[in-house]
Amino acid sequence: MHISKILLLAVCLLILGYFMAERSPSSKQLTAQVAARIDSDGDGVADGTDKCPNTAAGVLVGPDGCPITGQGGPGDLDGDGVPNALDQCPGTPVGATVNSVGCTTSGGGPGTGSPDDLDGDGVHNDYDECPNTPDGVIVHANGCPID
Repeated sequence: MHISKILLLAVCLLILGYFMAERSPSSKQLTAQVAARIDSDGDGVADGTDKCPNTAAGVLVGPDGCPITGQGGPGDLDGDGVPNALDQCPGTPVGATVNSVGCTTSGGGPGTGSPDDLDGDGVHNDYDECPNTPDGVIVHANGCPID
């Protein structure tokens, strides 16, 4: 009688194991599911579909994971892709190309910058309080040389 209970228990466990194996995802399936949900930059778009995988924290992004130009959220009010905390040139015009600190990219010295940055110091003309900065001089967010 005791052996029959043990055999019955063993058979039940085998049957249960069979049905659980059929319904449980494999380790490969679990790995694929986890990988599909990884979002390294924390912008809400999984790495597998994120076209801008290194978006800064707080930047509003579209479904492709790239910053929404000109429609920055609370973390990037001018929408240039640089978070407010790092943005040395807040209010950059929509569509302007900016560097890592949110200032328009330089063009190489006085008179050779882009139309938005004539002296090429990286500060948009609208915010540049020193519009004739010599080439190579490091400037503040207002476009004037750092002493």
